[in-house]
Amino acid sequence: MKPLKAFLIICFFLNSPLISQNNTLKGKMLFLSSGKTPAQGVAISGSIMEIENTNSVYTTDDGSYVLIFPKAREGHRVDLAIGEADQHGKQIEVVNEKEVEICRISADYKEEFEIIVCPKGSRDLAAQKYYRIIKTSSDLALANIKKEMDELLTQQEKDYNLIAEYGEKIAKLEKQTDSLTIYREAFQIASINRDNASKRVLRYLQLLDEGKSIMEAREALSIKNAAFDLNQSMQLFKAATVELETRAGASSSIFDYEDAIICYDTILSYAERMNIDPLMIAQYYSNSSEIIQSNGKYAKALKYEEKALAIRHEILNSNHSDLAQSYHSISSVYVSLGEYDRALEYAEKAIEIGEEIFDPNHPDLAIFYNNIGTVYDPLGEYDKALEYYQKVLDIRKEIFHPNHPSLGISYNNIGTVYESIGKYDKALEYLQKALEIQEEILDPNHPNLAGNYFNICNIYTSLGEYNKALEYAKKGLEIGEEIFHPNHPYLAISYNNIGQTYNVMGEHYKALEYAKKALEIQEEILGLNHPNLATYYNNIGKVHESLGEYDKALEYAKKALEIFEEIFDPNHPNIATLYTNIGTTYGNIGEYDKALEYQRKALIIFEEIMDPNHPILPKFYNLICSTYRSLGEYIKALEYEQKALEIRKEILDPNHPDLAASYNNIGLTHAKLNQFKEAHEAFTTYEKRFPEAGRSFRNWAMYYALKGDKEKALLNLKKAIELGYNDLNWLETDDSMDSLRNEEEFKAIIASLKKQKE
Repeated sequence: MKPLKAFLIICFFLNSPLISQNNTLKGKMLFLSSGKTPAQGVAISGSIMEIENTNSVYTTDDGSYVLIFPKAREGHRVDLAIGEADQHGKQIEVVNEKEVEICRISADYKEEFEIIVCPKGSRDLAAQKYYRIIKTSSDLALANIKKEMDELLTQQEKDYNLIAEYGEKIAKLEKQTDSLTIYREAFQIASINRDNASKRVLRYLQLLDEGKSIMEAREALSIKNAAFDLNQSMQLFKAATVELETRAGASSSIFDYEDAIICYDTILSYAERMNIDPLMIAQYYSNSSEIIQSNGKYAKALKYEEKALAIRHEILNSNHSDLAQSYHSISSVYVSLGEYDRALEYAEKAIEIGEEIFDPNHPDLAIFYNNIGTVYDPLGEYDKALEYYQKVLDIRKEIFHPNHPSLGISYNNIGTVYESIGKYDKALEYLQKALEIQEEILDPNHPNLAGNYFNICNIYTSLGEYNKALEYAKKGLEIGEEIFHPNHPYLAISYNNIGQTYNVMGEHYKALEYAKKALEIQEEILGLNHPNLATYYNNIGKVHESLGEYDKALEYAKKALEIFEEIFDPNHPNIATLYTNIGTTYGNIGEYDKALEYQRKALIIFEEIMDPNHPILPKFYNLICSTYRSLGEYIKALEYEQKALEIRKEILDPNHPDLAASYNNIGLTHAKLNQFKEAHEAFTTYEKRFPEAGRSFRNWAMYYALKGDKEKALLNLKKAIELGYNDLNWLETDDSMDSLRNEEEFKAIIASLKKQKE
C-alpha cells in the first residue's frame, strides 16, 4: 500500500498547476450585432504595468485569441493593444472600449473576455439615424414643458414663483439640447451589441428602428425588471446594466433626469455589494454625476465625481486617460459652481495627462482644451481662452466634416472671445460661420438660432451698424413670436434686446416702447418684486437717461437697486453696476459730488471681487476720471486714467479702440492741466488709431484753443464737424472752448449744430 500512497502524492503535485492562479487572458473578438461573426486575423497584444508584456498574436478563424502572462495573477489589469484592421485589410474600431480599458486576469482560467469591434465609421452612420429620432423627441419634450408654461401664464390666479421656475428651467434645457449632447446619446445607442442584449433592450432598439419616439420606445425598458436581474447572475448583471444605462440615456434626452438618476442609483446599489470591478463602479459614479449636474444638483455631482476619482487614483497609474477624464469632469462641475480657480486647477491636470498620452488630434484632447477655454473666458484671460479655443477648432477641423455641430460650437466660442477683446470684425466672421452651420442643421424656428441672431446683433451694434443689428434682433424675435405664448419670457428678452438696439441708434422713443413691452411681460409672469425685474427697470432707466429725462432715469435705477440690495450680498457686481448707472445720471444733471459717491461705491466692490487686471476695471476708472474732470480736479482725474491705461496696455491688442480711448482721455486731462507736450503725445496716439474720426480733430481743436492758437483751433473744429462730430453740449459748456466763444466762426458752428439738432 505504501507505493500507492506515494503515487497519489506525486499525482497531487503534478496536477497542482491546474488549480494555481490563472495567468492567461483568452477570449474572442466578434463583430458588433452580427450574430457573433468573428473578427479574423486581428493583431492583439497585452501588457501588465511593471510586470511584463506579451508578444502579439492574431485572432483565429473563430475570432479566438490567447495571451499568456507567466508572471501574472488573477486581478492584474491588462492593457490591451488591438490592431486597426482584420486579415482582409478592413479597418475596424473597438466598440466596448470601457470594458477593454479595465480588462483583468480572471480567477477562472475558462472565462473568456469578448472584444466587440465594428467596421470603422459604421457606428457614426448608425448614430445619424438615431440622432434624428432623439432630436425630434427632445424637441417634443421641450415643447411639452413650454406648453405647461403657457398654461401657467393663462391661469387667472398666477403662481409667479412656479412661472419663474419654469422660465429658468426652459432656458437651461434649451442649452442642454445642443447637438453634441444628442449625438453622443445616439452614438451610445449605435454601440449596443444586440448579440448579448436582453429582450427588453432589443425591443427598445426595434421600436426606434420602426421610427417610434424615445418616449414610446423607453417603455420597453424596465427599472424594476432590470433591478431583479442585477441580483441573479453575473451574465444577467451585465445585460441589466446595459438596460439601465440605455434607459438613463433615453430619459436624459427627454429631460427626465430623475428617472435617469434612479437608473444609475439602482446600478450602484447592486454593484457596490457584488464583486464588480471598482473601475466599473467609478464609471457608473461618473456617468451618474453628469446627469445630476444636468439636473442642477452640483454639490451631489461633485461628490460623485470625487468618489470616481478616489477609486481611479487607487488603481490606475498617474497618467491614465480615466484620471484625466475625472479631472475634466470635476473641473466642469466647478465651472457650473462659478469656482473658476478650482476649475482651472483640475482642467490643467486633465490637459497635462491628455497631452502626454493622446495623439495631438485626439477628440478627448479637444474636449479638455475647450473646457479650460470656458474657464479662462469668465476670468477675463481672453488671450489664453482664445489660444485653447483655437486648438479645439484645429482638432475638430481635422476630424469632423465642415458642417459638424462641434465646429459650430468652436466658431461661436472664438467669436465671443473676439467680441470681448473688441475685435468685432473677427467676432462677426466666426459667429457668421457658427450661424451657417446652425442654419444647416437646425429647424428654422429653433430657439438656438435665435440666440445666434442676438449674438450677431450685439456685434453689429458694437460696430455701429445699427440697421444690421436691428435686422438680426428682429429675426430672433420672429422665431419667438412663432413658437412662444405672447407672455413668454423669451419674448421679453427679445423686446429688451431690440429696445437696447433702438436706444444706441438714437431712436429713444422706439427703444422705450420695446423696453416697456419687455417689462410688462416680466411683471405679468414674475410679480412685482422678482429679482429679474431689476434688469428691466435698469434698462428703462437708461432709455429715459438717453431722452434727458434724468428724474425718471433715477427713479427706475433706484427701483432696480432696491431689489438687488434685498437679494444680493453687498459686494455683488450687480449692485456695483447700478451704483455706476446712478452715478452717471447724477453726473448728467451736474450733481458731481453725488455722482462721485456712487461711482466710488461701485469701484470699491469691483476692486474687491475682481482680478487687478480685469478688463471691466478701466471702464470704472474712466467714469471716475470724467467726474473728477467735471469737478476741475484734473490731477485726480489723471491718476485714474493712468490706472485704466496700464490695465488696457497689459490685456488688449495695441489697436483695440478702448486703448485708443484711454489715450484720448489722458490727452484731454493733460490739456486741461496745460501739460501740452504730454497732451500732444496722447492725442497723436489716438489719431493714429482713428485718423478720420471727428473726435481726433475735436481733440486738436481743444489743444490749440487752450494754447491760444484760435486759427488752428477753428480749422480743426470745422474738420471735426465735417467728419460727424456733433457734441453740442460739450462745445457749449466745456471751458476749453472759452477762448473761441466770441469768434464769429465758432458762433456759426454752434448755430449750425443747433439747427441740425432741431
